[in-house]
Amino acid sequence: MAKNRDLLVSIVFILDKGNLDSIIGSVRVLELIVIDTESKLRIAGNLASLSCLITISIPRRIKVKIVRFGLVQSLEKKLSLLEPSSFSIIEKILKLLETISSCTEGRTTICIDLVSKTATEYAMVIMWSVCYLFRDRSAQEPVMKSNGLTKIWLIMQNNCSPSVRQMCGDLI
Repeated sequence: MAKNRDLLVSIVFILDKGNLDSIIGSVRVLELIVIDTESKLRIAGNLASLSCLITISIPRRIKVKIVRFGLVQSLEKKLSLLEPSSFSIIEKILKLLETISSCTEGRTTICIDLVSKTATEYAMVIMWSVCYLFRDRSAQEPVMKSNGLTKIWLIMQNNCSPSVRQMCGDLI
């Protein structure tokens, strides 16, 4: 990557100006070439790619294309491989999955059995840290308004670890 800056410039241009198919293709190329720490730092591809996908995924037809391209499975796999300290990336992946879940195809793909236990636990740790541990009012209010307690209760009733069950109890 250090020797081929033109490639990176081209990918950034496509992410900024390309159509949906070329943007998704560019994201996949970034995933393939970001194999070492130095490349990850140079590209910062995960966050930029996820931000781009979040931005473009508002129309239903684009959400459907994202589902059909298999990105939900890629996102779930990436969640399972991330370290718990990767909060920014985890948050963006979860935001993208939330956006995709607003269409029927997205909900079908992201059913509770398909989302990994690890991904659910990461999401709960984030919510618990922000809402319970740090008691951030600006985070607590949206959770309350979006029927978050019901969702937390459902996760608590699902097959989760004892520590996540305790976090759910703290949040409720």
